[in-house]
Amino acid sequence: MKLEIIIPNYNGGRFLPICLDSLREQTYTDFCITVVDNGSSDDSLSLLSRRYPEVSLIRLSRNRGFAAAANEGILHTESPYVMLLNNDTALDPDCIRRLMKSISGKADVFSAGANILHMKNPRKADTSGDFYTIYGYAFCRDQGLPFRKRKAGQVFTCCGCAVVYRRALLKKTGLFSSDYFAYLEDVDLGLRARRLGYKNILSPGALVYHYGSATTGSRYTPFKVYYSARNNILLRRGNLTFFQRVLHAPFVLCGTVLKYLYFCRRGLQQHYLKGYLEGSKTSGARSLDNMAYPVRPFKSWIRTEPWILYGTFLHILQYLCRRLTS
Repeated sequence: MKLEIIIPNYNGGRFLPICLDSLREQTYTDFCITVVDNGSSDDSLSLLSRRYPEVSLIRLSRNRGFAAAANEGILHTESPYVMLLNNDTALDPDCIRRLMKSISGKADVFSAGANILHMKNPRKADTSGDFYTIYGYAFCRDQGLPFRKRKAGQVFTCCGCAVVYRRALLKKTGLFSSDYFAYLEDVDLGLRARRLGYKNILSPGALVYHYGSATTGSRYTPFKVYYSARNNILLRRGNLTFFQRVLHAPFVLCGTVLKYLYFCRRGLQQHYLKGYLEGSKTSGARSLDNMAYPVRPFKSWIRTEPWILYGTFLHILQYLCRRLTS
C-alpha cells in the first residue's frame, strides 16, 4: 500500500464509527488503516473487532499520549506515505485523493495538510494550517472564523489532526517528540522539517470535519491549558536559535503576561502557571536530538524567522477579525 493511515485512540469509541465509515467512502483506496489504542477503557477495541476487520490494531497498555501513539504507528508500518488522523473526524470522500496529489512526486514537500472545519458547524473553520508568533506561541489559522476556501500554498506547519507525511523525510527530521505527550507535537515536527529546508503545504480542497477536543472535553480544560503552556516553551527552546530566543524575549514576556491574564478571566491561571514553570524547568534540547541531520543556526534562522514575523502579523489580523465579527 502507498499510504498508511494512523489513528491514535483513547476512549474514542463513540467517534470511531464516523471516522472509519468516512474512510470506507474515499475515492482514493490505496491505503491501510492502523488504530493505535492508548489503553482505552471504553468499547473501542470490541467495536473495531466487530465492525472494522480491515483495521489493524496496536494496543498500548496505558495512555502514553498522542505523540507516542503516533510514533508507534509509524514505526510499525512501512508505506512511503503516512497519514496521521484524529479519531473525532469525518473526511470528505475526495479528501485523501487531494492530499496525496498535493504531496506525491514533490521531493521537497514534507507534509500536506487538510482544510479542517467544525463538525457541528461546517461554516466555521477549525484550522487551515498552524502558524507561530514572535510572542512565543503557536495558533491555528482561521480558527472560529467563517470558512473560506484558500488557495493551495505553504503554511508554517500542518495540523496533526489530518496530515500526510513523506516517510523518507521523517527519517531526516525524526519522529514526534514524546516529551510533548499531547498538543504542539505536530508544530514541533513541522518546524524541524522547515528548518531543514522542506515545505509544509495546505491542500485546500481536502476537507475534514472535526469535533475538536473530543478526548479532553472542551476547548479550554486544565489538561489542555497546562500542556499547551508547557509545550510552547519546549517548542521555543528546542527549535529556535539562541539569537532568535534573545531577539524574541521582550515579546515572549509580553505574550506570557497577556496569556496569564486571559486565563485568569477563565479561572485557569494556576494551570497555565504550572505548565509554564514545568516547561521552564525542562530542557528543550531533546527536540533537536530527534533530528537525524542537525541544521546550522544561520540556515535555521533564515528558514524560520520570516515565517514567524508573518505569523505574528496574521495572528493580530485574525484577532481583529474575530472582534469585528463577534
